Amino acid sequence: TDRPRGRVRVAVQVGVAGRMKAPRVLEADPPRTFDADALRAVQSMRRAPARRKGLPIESPGVVTLDFDPDAECG
Repeated sequence: TDRPRGRVRVAVQVGVAGRMKAPRVLEADPPRTFDADALRAVQSMRRAPARRKGLPIESPGVVTLDFDPDAECG
């Protein structure tokens, strides 16, 4: 296939409600090809927040997204 493949690593802050905040691209291969799609995808994700003494806290995280037009979804 001639459709591009790639990987993007995005740094985020995981908020107390599990929402991804302040996403920024750390690495991308190929550069800039999937950055906008990766940032959009990360903003729609949710993750269980970190906890301290039983209470949710904001914490840093990294999300890696693979873009492969031949991969099966699901």
